[in-house]
Amino acid sequence: MAVDTPAPHGFYVPFIILGYHAVYGRIVDPLAILSPAQLEDREDGNVLQWADGRSEGLRVDAAMGRRLGVPAGRLVLRKLFSPAWITEVLESHAFPLTPIGAILQENDLAGGWAPTRPIIFMHSPDDRDLPMANATLALERLSQAVREDGRDPAGLLELRPLGRPGEGIDHVLGIFPGISRAFSQIEEQRQKPTRAVSPGPRCPPTGSPPPAAR
Repeated sequence: MAVDTPAPHGFYVPFIILGYHAVYGRIVDPLAILSPAQLEDREDGNVLQWADGRSEGLRVDAAMGRRLGVPAGRLVLRKLFSPAWITEVLESHAFPLTPIGAILQENDLAGGWAPTRPIIFMHSPDDRDLPMANATLALERLSQAVREDGRDPAGLLELRPLGRPGEGIDHVLGIFPGISRAFSQIEEQRQKPTRAVSPGPRCPPTGSPPPAAR
């Protein structure tokens, strides 16, 4: 992630960090992880305000780009992070053993997790922000995990292209046909007969809500 290559979008960086902070608290501290330049409070606010969930990603990209003096589509992801955090934590040989490293491993769905419910990947072949090869790779890895679990992935995992090559359905436009197909699939699943399942033990009451991002 901390590379010097410009990326078409960088808004997901503060979104993920603030989301993880809301769940894990100070283990994922945005004040320590994000760039001081992005955190600096100026007339236009700062990254904690831009990425608070009330602005869409392209606006967050534009705000971060202005702060760095570059176009929104030329954000260098490394510059969104604190240089000290990159050196002392992210690029440390001990990173996998750190609390945040453990959190990332815990949330790694490619690390052997095998789904038990149907998953349909819907992706446009014209998506330049997130290539369709990502969905294909995810499908292959999860299918292998299901096989290693002694089950057949056929009927459980599927990749459905959104449109055909050249139709111009990009990463954002793909949302609209994707949502429509998702609701159709949910309704199709609802019509299928279900097997009675034991309710199992009741879950204990949850504790206090996670701390909000500052």
